[in-house]
Order: sequence, then structure tokens, then C-alpha cells
Amino acid sequence: MSRPSASSTSTLARSTSRASGCRLPADSCEGAQQVDPLGPFIFALAFHATLQQVAAEYPDCVFVAFLDDVTVLGPPARAYAALQRLQSLAETQCDLKSDMSKCGVISPAASDAEMDFIPAGIEGSPH
Repeated sequence: MSRPSASSTSTLARSTSRASGCRLPADSCEGAQQVDPLGPFIFALAFHATLQQVAAEYPDCVFVAFLDDVTVLGPPARAYAALQRLQSLAETQCDLKSDMSKCGVISPAASDAEMDFIPAGIEGSPH
């Protein structure tokens, strides 16, 4: 079964822009328009199957996601591996390259030493 691409969830959207005081049509063949109230919903539909797949592969982790901002809770190594897997699948299945600085790994019982391998810039990193 083919999954819709998160970056090409609409086939043709019409928008208008102002140039010299008149409105001109602007066709868009990829993604949802910024002002489209259905844009986030359509994105979430496209991303949901990928998120579910990774959650099934990592049952010892909990995923908290708002669109492509994802935080994974669990044992440090497993949570980070789950986040990396999600990023990899999102890129191949949804044509989505997430900003890792808006993602995180949280393991409340872990010490900073146990979280030291998580790169700086990812929420939960001790760096």
C-alpha cells in the first residue's frame, strides 16, 4: 500500500498574491498552503502510519508528537534509536526531513552520563 507523501499531500492548491495592487493566481503542486486550515490535519494523516510503525517496533518507548515535533520517552539508547528510526522512515516514506532540534529524548531515571551520547541540540541531551 502506498502512503501519501507529507510534502505532497495536496495535488493542486490555488492561492492568491498581491502584485501591483491586483490579485494573481499562484498554483502549487506540492504541500498544503500556509493558510490552509486543513494543512496540519493532512500532514498528520500522512505521518501517522510512519509514527505507528516505529511505535510498534519500540514498544518500550512512548511517543509524544505534535506534527513532526516528536519526543520519545524511554531507556536512553532505545529512545534515541527510536527517534533515529522515525527520522529515517519519515524521510523515505513521507519525504520529510525533520528539524532534530525540535525533537527530543527523555529518560527521567537516567543520569547525565547515561544520556551523554545524545547529540547537542536534541532535547534531553546533557550538552
